[in-house]
Amino acid sequence: AGAESCRDWLARLVYVGGDCDTIGAVCGQLAGPLLKLDDVLEAFYTYVAIGRCKCRRLCAQASCDAARRYLERALLFCNGQWSEVSRMPRLTDKQGIGESGHDRLSVMWVDRALQGNVFPGDCTVRGGQRQAGAARRKAADHLEGRGVHLMRLASVRQASQWLHDIRQTSHPVDVVVSELHLSRHEDCGGLEILQVVDSLWPDDQPSRPFFFLLTPKWDRGVVEAVARSARSQHLRHDDADAIIQAIRSAPCTAALLPRGGSCSIEA
Repeated sequence: AGAESCRDWLARLVYVGGDCDTIGAVCGQLAGPLLKLDDVLEAFYTYVAIGRCKCRRLCAQASCDAARRYLERALLFCNGQWSEVSRMPRLTDKQGIGESGHDRLSVMWVDRALQGNVFPGDCTVRGGQRQAGAARRKAADHLEGRGVHLMRLASVRQASQWLHDIRQTSHPVDVVVSELHLSRHEDCGGLEILQVVDSLWPDDQPSRPFFFLLTPKWDRGVVEAVARSARSQHLRHDDADAIIQAIRSAPCTAALLPRGGSCSIEA
């Protein structure tokens, strides 16, 4: 129907309808024989086996290992090499999985309470704030004890520098957590950090970290500011259980494609 490229074929099949795997299978059956073998294998390696991703978690590593194994089994089967097929590991076997996978959730937590006492030396801080700070420290320790990679920062400047560095690398941070009031001089420091995230990830990209702003009370202006940003949410700063649950439930990036790729794949 006038299609001249793989993109044209996909567009027409998407228009007709069907599940993603069905569309991919039908398109591959139609287009595969018309393409060069090297092009087909290169596309498989890049997009199915995500072989050019510099950062892969265990779940993505397991998925791409199974895909590679499936292709090898198919080639052996089509070539009539039955004995070799019988010796191949099953698709569900864990052999070789996870050797280079990064399976730890990465969290940047900006909070003076994680450095020690809340606002050390400030006698105006009330007992409730100190108790809330102690609860957040306990929550952070709990997450680290469960294998979460936690970066503990204390200021907007530190967070901004780290976020700029992370944006330039292939090792993304999954979650950014910040208290709203970081110090007497950074009364709305958490919103400033959210602005940094917005500027570095202007669109709702899969590589954008999920952002949690910890607030002492409900504030319409703060709530509206958070609501305007993608992948962002506000939480009570004294509800440690809710903070832990939110962080552990946040979607993480399973594999980040090279800058030339179109997107990353989320777990």
